[in-house]
Amino acid sequence: AAAGVTTLNLAPAGFTLEERLTALRAGTDALERSGLA
Repeated sequence: AAAGVTTLNLAPAGFTLEERLTALRAGTDALERSGLA
């Protein structure tokens, strides 16, 4: 990634779409809380 760009690569596990979306939301929330987003 270019300077100043943060990337996030997630492969959420789950049987349902809702489970996978919940995993993605948790990852993006963690990235935002870390101050990198």
